Amino acid sequence: MTLHKEEERIWRELGDPAGLARSLANQATLAHAEEAVRLAEEAYRLASDHGLTGLAEQIRPILNSVRSRLG
Repeated sequence: MTLHKEEERIWRELGDPAGLARSLANQATLAHAEEAVRLAEEAYRLASDHGLTGLAEQIRPILNSVRSRLG
């Protein structure tokens, strides 16, 4: 997870929404409960807000999966 956090920092610094969204989605698959939902929601929002429709559609199942883990 440490490497994913470093990747996230770099994408944020570069201002690359696609790279950042992918990084957050990858972290969401590894994170636990509320943190996973937060990461997946941010990833989906970034992709959607920047017109990255294909990426948003790839992230949506991750978001649904982490939401379902909460019960």
